[in-house]
Amino acid sequence: MPDKDKLQRIHQNWNKTVPWAYLDPVHQNIPLAARDAHLRPPPPRISKGHDIFIGISNYRDIRRCGFTLFTAFSRAKHPERVTIGVVDQTQDDDTTCLDEYCKLAEASDWNECKFKSQVRIDARDSRASKGPTLAR
Repeated sequence: MPDKDKLQRIHQNWNKTVPWAYLDPVHQNIPLAARDAHLRPPPPRISKGHDIFIGISNYRDIRRCGFTLFTAFSRAKHPERVTIGVVDQTQDDDTTCLDEYCKLAEASDWNECKFKSQVRIDARDSRASKGPTLAR
């Protein structure tokens, strides 16, 4: 079994003896009876790295978008595992979400635009926007 610190877990408030249930995908939803062996799924493909992707659609709300990026990286326990994709819908005179993030990052204790390489921008003209759902 993998290291318990690296697994997701659920608190079982009703169970005082075993308060935490660890969610190991190797053992979930598997019929245990021998007669049901043919129903067992193939072993799961579990990646070695547990990366997180955050998708954001931004419509000309540059300050909030930059703050969202900054908050995501600064609050992450492992920010090196976070990748953010931004559909940045702006007009010619707008600053970009990434520029706003870099301003916040450089003004913080980081003193640099840390994790910039982990942000992918899909720049779009806001005048052609069909809304945030289609942008995503």
